[in-house]
Amino acid sequence: MGLIESVPARPGGSCPRRTPGASSGDRLPESQIELHGATYRFQVYLPEEWRRDDHKQWPIILFLHGRGERGSRGCGQTQIGLPQAVRDHPERWPFVIVMPQCPLPAYWTDPDMLAMAMAALDQEAAEFHADPERTYLSASHSAVRRLGAGPLSPATLGRHRHFLQRRLLELCP
Repeated sequence: MGLIESVPARPGGSCPRRTPGASSGDRLPESQIELHGATYRFQVYLPEEWRRDDHKQWPIILFLHGRGERGSRGCGQTQIGLPQAVRDHPERWPFVIVMPQCPLPAYWTDPDMLAMAMAALDQEAAEFHADPERTYLSASHSAVRRLGAGPLSPATLGRHRHFLQRRLLELCP
């Protein structure tokens, strides 16, 4: 299975220790990005069919979790919503999926978090052969309620310079 393995609940809500950038087959247990002096860890899903050497362009999804999954370990956002749906039926998800984690006490509506999410998307799109014509946004139900018409709404992201020429799809699994 290409999805990051399910992270079991651990005391204190911590995630297993992993090495950023380490991979096992087609799995990328953890990725990271540095922005404005801060390091953010996040997860990436690669479909089983993804191969580094074939240079096939893949559709890509930016998944924004809800407020209950905020943190800094980089894995809490993989336990609900779209990541859970992918874990249950990976054959239905032929996408590269970027899953950044918004740290506490921030929200996705904060400008720095928008910048981090976009930077993570851009970094992984370049790394994993994403098709710029097939870029999608998926947000959890609570994220959609909070985003509304704010800085991360699909309409606003559609005007954002990083999303020019990209199609957006709002999914609420």
